[in-house]
Amino acid sequence: MPLPRISQRLLLSISLLALLGACASPEERAAKRQLKLERQEQKAQRIVDRANDKKDQAVNDPVARQKSAPDELLKAFASCDSAMFKVAAQYKAELAGNWPIATKGDIGNILVPDRGSPDKHFVAARNTPTMLNLPISGYFDEVMTLGTASSPNYWWGFFTPLSPRETYRILSLRLPELKRLRADKDGAYVRLDRWDGNTWRRMSNPSSFHGMPTDTAERVLIIDKSDQAAYPGTRIACSLQGPVPAATLQSLRPDLQ
Repeated sequence: MPLPRISQRLLLSISLLALLGACASPEERAAKRQLKLERQEQKAQRIVDRANDKKDQAVNDPVARQKSAPDELLKAFASCDSAMFKVAAQYKAELAGNWPIATKGDIGNILVPDRGSPDKHFVAARNTPTMLNLPISGYFDEVMTLGTASSPNYWWGFFTPLSPRETYRILSLRLPELKRLRADKDGAYVRLDRWDGNTWRRMSNPSSFHGMPTDTAERVLIIDKSDQAAYPGTRIACSLQGPVPAATLQSLRPDLQ
C-alpha cells in the first residue's frame, strides 16, 4: 500500500536532513554543538534572571516584603546559626506586627522578658502569623544550665499548635533540607551536629541526643512536643549545648553580645 503524500514528504525531509548532517564537516558539527550549548546557557540564564527579578521584587516592594518576612525568618532559623538574627534586623519593620524586635547593627532579636527565667523566656505572637504555611503561637529564647554542668544550654525557636508530625510534614514540604531530620523513639524529629574541634559534624543517629548534660558541644534542630502549658502543641527549637567555644557561640548567636 503506497504511503500518503504527506508521509512521503516527511520521510524525504528527514532523509535530507540526515544526509546533510552526514555530509557536514567536523568544523560545522562543532559549530552546531557550540550553538546548541550557547542556547542552553541563554535559557538557563533567563531562568536565573527571572528568579532574581522575583527576589528583587520581594526586597523592594513593600507589599511583597510584608508577605515574605515571616517565611524568610523561619527559613533562616532552620540553619540554627546567625542567619535568623540577620533576617530579623533586615525585616524588622515588617515583623514588628508579630514580634517585639530589638536591633544592633545588622543583628536583630525577638525580645523575651527574661532568658534566664523558666517562666519568662517566651513571648506570644501577635496577629496570629503564619510562617511557611505553619500557624505560629509564640517564640522562646532560653539560657539555662542543666544539673552540675558548667556550660549553659541555649534554646530558641517557635511554638505552633499543631502536632510534631503535622509540623514536620508541612515544614519538610517547604524546606527540603528538613527531610534529613530523623525521627527518634519519642516521636521527635532531630538533626544533631557535634563539634569536633574544627567544624560541625552531622550525626546519623539521633538517639544519641537526649537533651542532657554533655561533654561535647552539640547543635540541635528538633521538632517535638511543647513542654509549655501556655503554648500547647509543638516547639521547633534550635539548641547549643555543652562546651561550645566562645568564638563559635559568638558567630552562631551574635544577638547575645
